[in-house]
Amino acid sequence: MATKIVYHDRYNFPYKLMQAMSWALAIGSLGFIRNIHPFIGDRSRRVRDFLVASGRFACQDFIAPEMNEELILSYLQPQYREIVHNKLLVAGAVEIFTLQFLPYSFLRYHLLEPMLLASCGTIKTVELAMQEKLAINLGGGFHHASFYSGGGFCLYPDMPIAMKEIRKQYPGLKIAVLDCDAHQGNGTERALDENDSTFMVDMFNCQIYPQDSDAEKVADVAVRLNFGCRDQVYLQALQTIALPAIEKFAPQLIIYGAGTDIYEKDPLGGMNVSAQGIMQRDKLVKDFACQHDIPLAMVLSGGYHIDSGRIIADSILNNFVL
Repeated sequence: MATKIVYHDRYNFPYKLMQAMSWALAIGSLGFIRNIHPFIGDRSRRVRDFLVASGRFACQDFIAPEMNEELILSYLQPQYREIVHNKLLVAGAVEIFTLQFLPYSFLRYHLLEPMLLASCGTIKTVELAMQEKLAINLGGGFHHASFYSGGGFCLYPDMPIAMKEIRKQYPGLKIAVLDCDAHQGNGTERALDENDSTFMVDMFNCQIYPQDSDAEKVADVAVRLNFGCRDQVYLQALQTIALPAIEKFAPQLIIYGAGTDIYEKDPLGGMNVSAQGIMQRDKLVKDFACQHDIPLAMVLSGGYHIDSGRIIADSILNNFVL
């Protein structure tokens, strides 16, 4: 089973360019940004660089998605399609409110287009997973975005869009979404089709953002974990609740949100899972998909500690590369 990895340099947000912006906008230097805002803008590049440095990948091994903004926007509700280009909304969604004072052209090139391209990458990853059994997008997993709203660093609902796109090729395809980000995937839940062909398992810290009880009702299985959850509890919940539920559903594709914000040092996840625990989680999901011969499409989702890139790369090298 070959592992296809989707990546584009434009996935990365240019913090060094922001360094040149005025201090009056409260953005400041690279280090200052990381102090006031947890998003690691170059995480995708870090993962790619670690993979290349391992000697098991060359730069040409990564598959670059093509930008298709028209396709992504076509799925958004008309009102949201208009306001998603509003600077205030964009600044609020990524939680750097001073960005509203920057030129729209700057935000479009350095924030909107990277998210659009990563969303196209998720579509490509799902297609490759159906063809090759296993594919990873070094981006995506914008699970707080729906077809009519955004938030939590998410503007475009890449996973639901990818699901709709792949069903054009495979009508009626049974898809399971396994969201293992530390935060509830409320946007994905709100964007899911209400039909028997979709099944969502959401494992999350129920004591942090977004605590969206209405969206949670849409999830088929909500695994509500607590603040400070450690490896044993987390992995037991995955093995005894999440994966058995997916097995019973018998999907023909799994879309896996492999968030690393469950990491014990992550500033936002509020959980206490070790790097080894994260890699064990990924192994369990990958082995489950292999054992049941289910195509697996993995996206990175959240992860806000500088260690995240290394953890993801180590997991790919140890669990996904044959």
